[in-house]
Amino acid sequence: MEQRPNPDQSPDESRLPEDLAESEETFEQALERLEREVQGLRDRYEQVQRDQDRQTELSLEAADIRRSLKRHRSRELQATLKTINQELAQLEVSLESRLLSWRSVREPFWQIVRYGGLGVVLGWLLRSCSG
Repeated sequence: MEQRPNPDQSPDESRLPEDLAESEETFEQALERLEREVQGLRDRYEQVQRDQDRQTELSLEAADIRRSLKRHRSRELQATLKTINQELAQLEVSLESRLLSWRSVREPFWQIVRYGGLGVVLGWLLRSCSG
């Protein structure tokens, strides 16, 4: 059944139900996207916590092995220490790379480009007007 515009209503008012349906869909999509992003943040937080716990554990283990190496040198202990140091380096890179992702830098980057470009254009205009 087609809705006929009421002569008392403006054209904007006759579109209200359509706009409302569109905004509900948009709101639902935005809400779903927000829920996915929040879940991603939770997952990332849990991963960071696990990595930090593992990093602390490995650091303590490496300190124990270094003390043992001072008492008596063993190839087995040296190999274990090397493995622990490699794992610590991997954890450090993992923690740093995930904290500095393009998503977290994208908005500030474009703000710098936008306002920096605007500043250059305004400076150029002011210089050309004054001189």
